Amino acid sequence: MTNYKLHNRESVSTETANTFLVLENQLGFVPNVFAVLGQNTHTLEAFLTMNEKFNFSSLTAVEREIVQIAVSVENECPYCVAGHSAFAKVQELDDKIIHAVRTEAIIDNPKLESLRRFTIALVNSAGRDVDDELKNFINSGYSELQAIDVILGVCIKTFSNLVSGLTKLPLDKPFTPFTWSSKYLNKSAA
Repeated sequence: MTNYKLHNRESVSTETANTFLVLENQLGFVPNVFAVLGQNTHTLEAFLTMNEKFNFSSLTAVEREIVQIAVSVENECPYCVAGHSAFAKVQELDDKIIHAVRTEAIIDNPKLESLRRFTIALVNSAGRDVDDELKNFINSGYSELQAIDVILGVCIKTFSNLVSGLTKLPLDKPFTPFTWSSKYLNKSAA
């Protein structure tokens, strides 16, 4: 059994220490997912770059959090569900929408619900056999380009879900008010 170390600015390269400093300035702390990636500067850089590009995608802040939380719920990743729920709160996104995604309930907004369902379909099918969900996604007002943006979000979040699962990331203190487990799932809504 491997124990993955949570790194800090003193235990990493100068380049990564600078990255950690930027994260501390932006977020107030270095989330554990970044701390565990600190041992591999190139992987950390790739993960941060993908996140940055996703933030500049055609999706709104609430749409990006729907994608990231939906992927994390589907992959049963408590760390990432809690983290993105916390980030949604900081961004003052609608609590009802975030709660619906966390519990697999139907989002009251049909467009956003089509995004949630399309995201889940991508996670469960590796992009195959999602014609009905893609059609619904497009018919609800999204574009083909936005479908590709959703795929980017699925990739990013799947990466961090895998890192969390493999390394058994402990929940960061700022995320603890948003603790999540699969017991919160609304099995009848799926």
